[in-house]
Amino acid sequence: MAITWTEDTDSRADLGPSTIQQQSLATFGASDYVTGGYFVDPQWFGLRRIRGAVVTGLSGNALGYLWQYSPSASSLYAYQPGASNTAFEQTASNTDFSGNGGSLRLLAFGF
Repeated sequence: MAITWTEDTDSRADLGPSTIQQQSLATFGASDYVTGGYFVDPQWFGLRRIRGAVVTGLSGNALGYLWQYSPSASSLYAYQPGASNTAFEQTASNTDFSGNGGSLRLLAFGF
């Protein structure tokens, strides 16, 4: 099972002629993280294009990771502290974020 996005209909805001912000909730399948991150389709947010996004909430097994969205790759990456605990490295594929009610809220900006 892959990541599943649920659009938060109460969070949509039209900020101008070509700017919309929309928050959606991601729930994870068991051990479904892939090298290269999760692909994020703008349509899952009711958008045609995502210019940027920020994480607004985490729970369960998604906690303790640094999450970053890359507009150029349309991907959401998870990073964890490296062996020296001073640098972050991309999380290994098949990491299980689904446990303990693992979820993530992402606020996307686009049109």
